[in-house]
Amino acid sequence: MIGFKDTDGNITLHKRNCPNAIRMASEQGDSIVAVNFEEQDVFRFPVRICIRGIDRHHLLSDVVACITEQQNLSIFQLNTVTVDRIVETSVDFAIHSVKEQEEAMKSIASINNVDEVSRIDIE
Repeated sequence: MIGFKDTDGNITLHKRNCPNAIRMASEQGDSIVAVNFEEQDVFRFPVRICIRGIDRHHLLSDVVACITEQQNLSIFQLNTVTVDRIVETSVDFAIHSVKEQEEAMKSIASINNVDEVSRIDIE
């Protein structure tokens, strides 16, 4: 995330790769402010991850249990496609911090038959 402070003192947040943020950084470089999010119980950030692997009985339920029961996070969208026993699942859920996301992804990656876990930008 990157922040831009306007003349009234208001800060607008953008993703670093946002086209508007890139344009604003080149035009208004002196208005950039450091943005640091502390982990808080009341504030959550939406993330999307992609999980790829070889399908098996209960793989999806193991992924859901890992996120909701082991990591205690709430899923708000899930999409799964399986072609020739190769499964690709995208999962949207909310996290409190980058550290929590990394822990969740590491835990999911340890599930039997999961080959790859990566973060996807939410448009």
